[in-house]
Amino acid sequence: MNEQFYTIASRIILDESSVEEQNEFLKELKKDPELAREFGEMKLTWDTSALYERPSFANEDWQKLETRIHQKPKQAFLSSSWQKMAFAASLALIAMVSWTLWNQVLSWEHIEATAANQEVILPDMSRVVVKKGSELRYKKNFLENRSLKLEGEAWFEVTKDQGHPFTIQTKKTRTTVLGTAFDLHELNEAGDVELRVKEGKVSFQAGEAALILEEGMAAHYDSKTGGLKNIPMGSANEVDWVNNKLNFNGTDIHTVLKDIAHYYEITIEHDLPPDYCVFSAELGNFSPEETIEVLDDILSLEIKVEGNHWKVTKGTCR
Repeated sequence: MNEQFYTIASRIILDESSVEEQNEFLKELKKDPELAREFGEMKLTWDTSALYERPSFANEDWQKLETRIHQKPKQAFLSSSWQKMAFAASLALIAMVSWTLWNQVLSWEHIEATAANQEVILPDMSRVVVKKGSELRYKKNFLENRSLKLEGEAWFEVTKDQGHPFTIQTKKTRTTVLGTAFDLHELNEAGDVELRVKEGKVSFQAGEAALILEEGMAAHYDSKTGGLKNIPMGSANEVDWVNNKLNFNGTDIHTVLKDIAHYYEITIEHDLPPDYCVFSAELGNFSPEETIEVLDDILSLEIKVEGNHWKVTKGTCR
């Protein structure tokens, strides 16, 4: 939010704005829900504060702000009653919608795994590990409605409760279970999703398409086609990130680099043939730099790092 927004918002709340300012302000609020929510909070706070007597220091500070606001050049203000009524109705609607949205935000718990994987025990005793860089939200009345929203990737171990299905929503898919262990990964901003089931049975839905997955099964949602399809479960490392380790035993180089890219949420560019080398090692909670050292020592790979992108060139297999 910039200073201009707060200045104009304050002038409107104080009824000191021009019709032109009001119209432009309304256009901005309609385009940006975050601005509308912020204005709704400001208006609600001001209206609520009018019920209480402010201490003298607050009055002095507000007088300073009013003086500053009034120093702004004022344009001609049309006082037609219908314009005032229309604008007042628009503001009331925006304030009501903003407060409703804000109230919805307050009714959700928010977990954001910024620095590392984050383990969460939900109110029903289900265990979730939110992968670094991912976000999870769930209702505060979770025991009544076991509904969650996921951005990124998380591992779920769901407590069985026949009367309350456990539902995870991504941008474009819905996953419903009664009790199971599985990995759900929203792959990108477009909303592509992969689901891997380790235990139990899972319903995987996108629009009218649906699949039932059981233990050892996996599926992919394609946001371009809107379709669901079964895919290979892949290596154990696809879900073992939850244990902070990667385990390779005579694994081909393509799978090794694919699993490492998934584990660190990076991209790896290479042109190595599938039979270039096999790799055996356990990487337990290693940093990316430590993993690069291991790959260099064992496989003699040269790796150039640019942010979240690795470029791998062929070395000599040892």
